[in-house]
Amino acid sequence: MKPTITIEYCDECMYLKPALEAAQKILESYADRVEAVTLKPGHDGVFRVTSENTLIIEMGDEGLPNAERVARAVAEFFNDLTPQPPLGERSL
Repeated sequence: MKPTITIEYCDECMYLKPALEAAQKILESYADRVEAVTLKPGHDGVFRVTSENTLIIEMGDEGLPNAERVARAVAEFFNDLTPQPPLGERSL
């Protein structure tokens, strides 16, 4: 089953545009790997990208993550979901 990615953004802070840009980047890069990308209005300065109960990226000391940073974090999330072969069977 493909994951749904949710972008929660602060409406009061006018983070809708960065949320839309991040959603567009995710869909351009990973449309075949996601079920959906949803936008969820929030408040109190929130900018958080999640899938189910897993935090992918959120605004922190580095500030508001741009679409490229969000896409990289989503790539890492997908890598964590990809089953790895046992150590003895990995090619180097």
